Amino acid sequence: MLTRYYSIAERQQFVDRTEILAQLEAAALRLDAGQRPIHLALFGPRRLGKTVVLKELMLRLRQRSDLACVYVNVEPLASTPWAFATQYIGWCVYWLTAPADAWQEAYLNWPGLLRASMPAPLHQLLLEVYAAFDSTTALPMQWLTAAFNFPERASAVLGLPLVVLLDEFQTLRNLSNQPDAGDVLAMFRQTLSGDRTGYVLAGSHVSAMRWIVQDSHRPLFGQFTQLALG
Repeated sequence: MLTRYYSIAERQQFVDRTEILAQLEAAALRLDAGQRPIHLALFGPRRLGKTVVLKELMLRLRQRSDLACVYVNVEPLASTPWAFATQYIGWCVYWLTAPADAWQEAYLNWPGLLRASMPAPLHQLLLEVYAAFDSTTALPMQWLTAAFNFPERASAVLGLPLVVLLDEFQTLRNLSNQPDAGDVLAMFRQTLSGDRTGYVLAGSHVSAMRWIVQDSHRPLFGQFTQLALG
């Protein structure tokens, strides 16, 4: 499964990132030790290997049986609240439960998600979450809240601490321009209070990422340890 997203050729390009990777792995292993998560923000312009670092981290974490890991590229999802929320949940389920030969497209819509094979407790959680999407009175804020809360809830029902890697995170701001979406970054911040899920945010638009995590007037100020990819 991971080979589709992290080819042998890409793996051979992973060089000279020992320190960054050690910091990322150390934060992940805190979860396995039952400690409170440390959330990280990784800055780096395009073509410096930011995504490869995330994929290398995911490869190493997925080789462990005591941790789960999810990778989501936010950029193609952040068009509408419905599309983002549905596909965000779909990617979580895909990385957590899909067999090696499964294609991700089957997990990026509700009919496919609800038919997918998975542990019964996770399927029950999906049915509960789907109620917010199937309701005629639900608002975009409810879809987004359900999606942001899903990793922590999935971690609980599966009994595994979870690391969530969100690439091109700065594009999430686009959703706040949608009607009734609300302050998307403030909604995301609420998920950071969980004790089973750690987040790594990455973005190639460095000024936007710094604005998100360093501006004292923004919801995510002070929530992330910052790492610069030189």
